[in-house]
Amino acid sequence: MKTKSWDKIKDSVYGKKGTERRDELERDFEAFQIGMMLREAREQKA
Repeated sequence: MKTKSWDKIKDSVYGKKGTERRDELERDFEAFQIGMMLREAREQKA
């Protein structure tokens, strides 16, 4: 069984980098990551 990299899967499902749908996915994921890092930092501080 051949495996695909995460980037190739994203290319086939959401389109290549630079397309509207792919850029939206990347922005949303980045915002999610920042939110999770802030949440973790608050939990460690408390």
